[in-house]
Amino acid sequence: MKTKTILLSIFLFSNFLIFQSCTFNDRETGLPRSSGKTSELLVIAKKARWDSYIGDSISNFFGQTQLGLPQDEPIFDVVCLDPKVLADKMFKQHHNIFIVDINPKLKKVSIDNKKNFWASPQRIIKIAAPSDTAFLRVFEKNKENLLYLFLKNERIRTQNTLSAFEDASIRRKLKKKYHLSMKVPGGSYIAKQEKNFVWIRKEPQKYSLGILIYYSKYTDTLAFKLENIIAKRDSVTKKYIPGSVKNSYMTTAKLVKPTSKVVNFNNLYAVEVRGLWEVENDFMGGPFLSYTLVDEINNRIVTAEGFVYAPNVDKRDYLLQLEAILYTLKFEKETENK
Repeated sequence: MKTKTILLSIFLFSNFLIFQSCTFNDRETGLPRSSGKTSELLVIAKKARWDSYIGDSISNFFGQTQLGLPQDEPIFDVVCLDPKVLADKMFKQHHNIFIVDINPKLKKVSIDNKKNFWASPQRIIKIAAPSDTAFLRVFEKNKENLLYLFLKNERIRTQNTLSAFEDASIRRKLKKKYHLSMKVPGGSYIAKQEKNFVWIRKEPQKYSLGILIYYSKYTDTLAFKLENIIAKRDSVTKKYIPGSVKNSYMTTAKLVKPTSKVVNFNNLYAVEVRGLWEVENDFMGGPFLSYTLVDEINNRIVTAEGFVYAPNVDKRDYLLQLEAILYTLKFEKETENK
């Protein structure tokens, strides 16, 4: 990861020049719109620190392989720049900034966490420590929370971009028929809809994005077990998602076991599942991401899923787009169409 620092820094600088030439303010905050590449983390640290085990710890953690992809891709592309760049407002406007401040004159460790400070949306986190050992101790203790905050900001930034091109007609249709809403980008269309199922597709020239929403009456917490989520998924995709040849259909890939974890889904308990899909009796496949949660308003358990088909290209950023879309899911009280 660190070997890419110089090239990525040059590319990052060119991006800042582009964004600087067309800077405009966020409507809600009045701050400049944040800049930088998708899934990019700007680390501010002196070269001596970056070239040590401090830099290794940071780049290895934030640049770890993203789960649920068919090829290795990092969670973040990590770029390190010298602290003096923060004197330039171009770099202050990056959307994810992690500042490393190790100074023997400090008496204790501190973590400074700022949201939308120089731009919007933006997350700036600074760890100040009197020594390398003290820095690593607090970093190791808090790194999962730091990752959560940067990922959340990345999702919000993606949502803001997608919202500008939303197809509001699809949101209205989902609300009327299924008593839920979701913001989907323009160019999407409803490919199939049944009583408890809907499939939304977006088909640009070089890739394909799919969103599935399906639900059933909530009975107990067994619905949140990974094996039950996958069993339900396979039954739904076999029934509704055909392949390109006869007797072919989507299913969960068996070669790599899906992973699951509990997440905060807009302040609701949900189980996130990441894995790979394939087509039975055909040669198609790719990553998927799903969230299973309870809709207490309508007493049902709902799964919202996104999947990507993009042969021969990286898929991390496409999956991030789908994650951002899925997180716009909201439930509406059923008042009609019973």
